[in-house]
Amino acid sequence: MKKKLVLLFSLLCAIYAKAYNVGDFYNKNGVKGVVVKVDASGEHGLIMSLDKFSGKWSSDKKAKFETNAFYEDDGEKNMKAIAKYLSESGKTWDLFPYYEWCKNKGEGWYAPALDELTAIVTTLNGNVGTYIESNVKRIETTITSNGGESLFGSVNWPSGGKVPFAMLSSTEGNKGKIFLALFVQTSPFGAPKVMVAEFSKGWNKNMGSRAVHKF
Repeated sequence: MKKKLVLLFSLLCAIYAKAYNVGDFYNKNGVKGVVVKVDASGEHGLIMSLDKFSGKWSSDKKAKFETNAFYEDDGEKNMKAIAKYLSESGKTWDLFPYYEWCKNKGEGWYAPALDELTAIVTTLNGNVGTYIESNVKRIETTITSNGGESLFGSVNWPSGGKVPFAMLSSTEGNKGKIFLALFVQTSPFGAPKVMVAEFSKGWNKNMGSRAVHKF
């Protein structure tokens, strides 16, 4: 009888488990965010934080060193690489303000790797390429209506309107660079674009990076 009840409970849990879609608001067990990636079942995936971090990847002015945070698929691996670097060098987390901020958000939060940052951009914009303002504003509404911080900074496009914040990843690139997502318009007559590419570790213009959490 006990086994039958356990089986029945498991079946009911499976039936009533909430399935999520990309762009949904997630709020479970004190963890809140916007869904940026889901598996086939819709029950597991990745969320980005409602709040943002406006600082740099590194507080080192030169920041040319390499920490072996080269993982592109999973930012938790990069967090471990940074922790190992700090342990071996005797330095502290404040050398990496972005990592420290993500870490201080609590268990399970971390700085997204390159692939995870690309998933964030795809959720926000619909693609990596031509900027689609209506898509970004839809996610903006989900974030701000649930107490989060805006995706838009104070910088204006040459053609008018606010530019979304640039976002850091945890993935190192070549020779003192890291991967970040950037919204740009090179000409008042050209279409705004979103790109994910290598930039200096010291980049600090119009920053509004997010943390991620698996569910």
